[in-house]
Amino acid sequence: MGLRSYSKGGFFMTSFVLTMMCILLAAPSAVSAACDPVTIMPLGDSITDEYNVAGSYRKPLYESLVSNGYDVDFVGSQNDGALADPNHEGHSGWDADEIRDNIYSWLVAKPAEIVLLHIGTNDMSTSQTAADVKTEIGQILDNIDTYSPDVWVILARIVNRETYHSKTTDLNEAIQILADARIHDKIIVVDMESALDYPGDM
Repeated sequence: MGLRSYSKGGFFMTSFVLTMMCILLAAPSAVSAACDPVTIMPLGDSITDEYNVAGSYRKPLYESLVSNGYDVDFVGSQNDGALADPNHEGHSGWDADEIRDNIYSWLVAKPAEIVLLHIGTNDMSTSQTAADVKTEIGQILDNIDTYSPDVWVILARIVNRETYHSKTTDLNEAIQILADARIHDKIIVVDMESALDYPGDM
């Protein structure tokens, strides 16, 4: 399976990517029926949860999808946020290894056709290296594959921290290398970092 990387538009580009995913899940003439609903698991840390932003990116994403006629169901064990469908697997303060250790059981409990994965921000605030976190993200993808190789993963080159830090850029480059190497996985990489201006957008 080939990969496509999207480098502009940030969180709103994810809406476009999900529309493309919906088309991939069905023949164009049967999109409405096949996508009724598409189950989506927003997965990550506080950026997915809603740190300082009610509903996080999930709110504008959900509203954009619904307003464009898509029937989607956000899934996960968490259910907070100022949006009509508040379910997710965003865990404030969590590192990649904690997501790795739980993702399989979360998917068993709350099956998803698409996973939105944005993880690594907290790791980059510790002594971990980009290579360490790349390995853990690879293990997250392994565990998703163990659950089902048919799950699409929209994998973020993550947003930087409150001010630009080259360590996050190092991780994002490692994420791209990781994704490019997984040629049989259903992965689309979205470059969140380049969509923001630092520090203004933070």
